[in-house]
Amino acid sequence: MNKIILSIFCAISLFCSGPAHAGKSTSTSSSSSELSELSLGIERSLYFDTYLFSGFSMLDHSSLNESAQGATRGIGFTIGSRVGSLFIVGFTTDYRWLSQTSSVDDTHPNFTGKRFVPIAPLIGLKLSDYLFKIDYQTLGNFEVSKSVPEGGRLKLSDPVGFRFSALFDRLFNKYPWGVYYESTTYNKKVESNVGEVTLTSKFSTWQIGATIAVIF
Repeated sequence: MNKIILSIFCAISLFCSGPAHAGKSTSTSSSSSELSELSLGIERSLYFDTYLFSGFSMLDHSSLNESAQGATRGIGFTIGSRVGSLFIVGFTTDYRWLSQTSSVDDTHPNFTGKRFVPIAPLIGLKLSDYLFKIDYQTLGNFEVSKSVPEGGRLKLSDPVGFRFSALFDRLFNKYPWGVYYESTTYNKKVESNVGEVTLTSKFSTWQIGATIAVIF
């Protein structure tokens, strides 16, 4: 008789504890699923790319007999967030070098130099086969590597400009590539032996060239 009672008690205990364990297992599984969906959502909302660019550039100023021509090359990065299925909002940064290709003499200064744009706000449009990006630049001095005729070093500062990129195909079915255009005006200059001067006649530059990107 005692064995029968003990068997009944064990069966009741197992029956009562079964649903509790099942509920705990279901809860754990549900939490893991929610975390996975959250992680996937964050991953899908982030946008990151790195890009290379190379092109032709012009620099103009009223003091120059003719515009200085040059070749530009550089590297940049974009980080942002996808808004809906089409738009990108974020920031870009880039570093570029400019080599002057036009003549250099007493009346034609050498504007070979470099520029670092630390951050620029950006918006983009991402379609299935096309990517369009435009940024607005208010930071990033252009530093002339060579001494100017007046002596000392020249730096163009207080920039205002933009860059527009259109990428429309994929090289090796992987890397979007296309063209870009950039226009920038510098409102101040800094000479090492004079200091900063606000310009009444601005330095203006523009570039046009090719760009290729890797989207992560």
